[in-house]
Amino acid sequence: GSCSDSGIAGASGFNISTLSGRWYEIARDSDFADTANSCLVEDVTASSGLLNVKSSGYTVAEGWQQKTVLAAQRDNGRAEFVTYTEGETPDRSAATEVFILTGNASYLIEYLCYDLVPGYLYFDSIAVKARQPTLTDATLSAITSLIESRLPGYKAESLYYNHQCSV
Repeated sequence: GSCSDSGIAGASGFNISTLSGRWYEIARDSDFADTANSCLVEDVTASSGLLNVKSSGYTVAEGWQQKTVLAAQRDNGRAEFVTYTEGETPDRSAATEVFILTGNASYLIEYLCYDLVPGYLYFDSIAVKARQPTLTDATLSAITSLIESRLPGYKAESLYYNHQCSV
């Protein structure tokens, strides 16, 4: 299969400017979580349908690390993005790679899907991000219910909860 076979769609009527600012990674699919990494944050700048995401994290072995990801919102009014490299013109008609399934001012659920061999092999992952380093149990319960309703067959117990530190 491929990502397009999943039928997943990003949130409709999405305003990209709501992504600007700091996000803490609360949880990630355990298959793709780096358990040695902690204090995971993203500082996002959104402008004209483009995202500049600076991700930072800490490991004892390597100290603080940072990487930058660039993404462009597809021209469909949904929270769907394609990644691109600096100096490239983003292809907004390309297959969607990043979906924001739902979100509000305090948290979002991000679904990633990449076609390794289009039409034959893909991988997908989920991340939960929030404006604060922690979420209440009630909010986490609501988020896991949303994940399981939007992604049938996905079990929220597959999430690995990251350690956030005070810096």
